[in-house]
Amino acid sequence: MNLLLDLDLERVLVLVREHVGPHAGKLGPSTRAADVRGWDSVAMVNLLFALEETFGVEFTSAQMERANGVPMLLKLLQETRSA
Repeated sequence: MNLLLDLDLERVLVLVREHVGPHAGKLGPSTRAADVRGWDSVAMVNLLFALEETFGVEFTSAQMERANGVPMLLKLLQETRSA
């Protein structure tokens, strides 16, 4: 990973912990929402809004529908920046 992706990963993981709560447990770059108790659709929507605010991006509804875990969140951030 490059430095930007490393920084993005750390910020994404912090936001996941904030929005999923104490059930998040050990998170990493390959963590998927389905594997984390408490990472439900409400937490995902709140997390997506927090990502938009934190990173200064705006996700499309199609992108939001694809969000399913840390790897996809990072991919969506990259897509949004390069659009």
